[in-house]
Amino acid sequence: MKILVVEDSENVRQSLVKLLSRVFENIEIDEAENISQGKEQLSKSIHDLIILDLNLPDGSGINLITQAKAISNSKVIVFSSTASEFIRKRALSLGADHFIDKTFEFEKLMNTLENLQPSS
Repeated sequence: MKILVVEDSENVRQSLVKLLSRVFENIEIDEAENISQGKEQLSKSIHDLIILDLNLPDGSGINLITQAKAISNSKVIVFSSTASEFIRKRALSLGADHFIDKTFEFEKLMNTLENLQPSS
């Protein structure tokens, strides 16, 4: 499984990488800290799963949702502290598979990741 984590906070990004490494076997994780790095990673390879923050230094990550979905059928989890109902609905309407508020719903992220594990 190939995963892309787009998150500007180094601490959050590294925590996600550690979490993903515990949940999934045989994974390859690419990291990006802004939109331009995220776009570069998306252009280089196909990812099975993308975990995406929306508040990034060079703009809103919401535009990466449509780019990711146009390239492949990647699962997209928006994991952001920008969790207004309007933004949540917008992200889901653009193709995000899940929207998780990182300030309150970390347990939901764990459950979502566990449900995305490939069947043995």
